Amino acid sequence: MIIPVLLAGAGYSTAPDFVRHRQGVDMREGVSEEGIAQLIQAIESRRRRPS
Repeated sequence: MIIPVLLAGAGYSTAPDFVRHRQGVDMREGVSEEGIAQLIQAIESRRRRPS
């Protein structure tokens, strides 16, 4: 499981292909409760998917 987390100074344009083609969590404006909630939701939804 790969979930890109964009932090300050990061961008999809400079990321490798395998990262750019995945939905990530944008925390470039700082770590927030909303960003953490999005990350938890992404982890939990991927756990439920069959392999």
